[in-house]
Amino acid sequence: MQAFLIDAQKEFMSALLAGTSFDSFIVCSVQVTTFTTFTVDGSWHPEFAGASAEDQEAGEKPESSSLTWRMVRPAIYSLIRGKTPPLQIKAVLRLSDENTQKVLAQAGLPLSPQDVTGLYLNILYDREKITLTAGTSLRVFTPDRTLDQVWGDLTGKFLSKLQITYEKI
Repeated sequence: MQAFLIDAQKEFMSALLAGTSFDSFIVCSVQVTTFTTFTVDGSWHPEFAGASAEDQEAGEKPESSSLTWRMVRPAIYSLIRGKTPPLQIKAVLRLSDENTQKVLAQAGLPLSPQDVTGLYLNILYDREKITLTAGTSLRVFTPDRTLDQVWGDLTGKFLSKLQITYEKI
């Protein structure tokens, strides 16, 4: 597990809420605290007729009855836009299964995609700072922490690609 203290808060929030860089991540949960706390549990309800026409046209079906950040981002953005910033945002995002397979293949790790529960980004914004934690969860025991290191390094490269400065903590 690696943690990053985000120096470029404005750039990070812009990438998260207005950009598309995080759109392929699966939403596990999001909590936004303004005058009250709004919670998104990440479950997808396809029977809801108000599902985004854009998502339906694209044929987007979330993995495991979960939503992508692309599908949830507009609602989260609408909760926090305005003059007063939110008190707190907590989000847990998971790398898609397809991208997890790519990470395992590129790293040459002796793990199958079925061995990996998820590669996660935990985002915590509390008005004063943003902390991003890259973590992994496995279905099998391994004393080796290589996947943690690989995922943390890829997270740092991802932030650098977005021109978001950070400190490792």
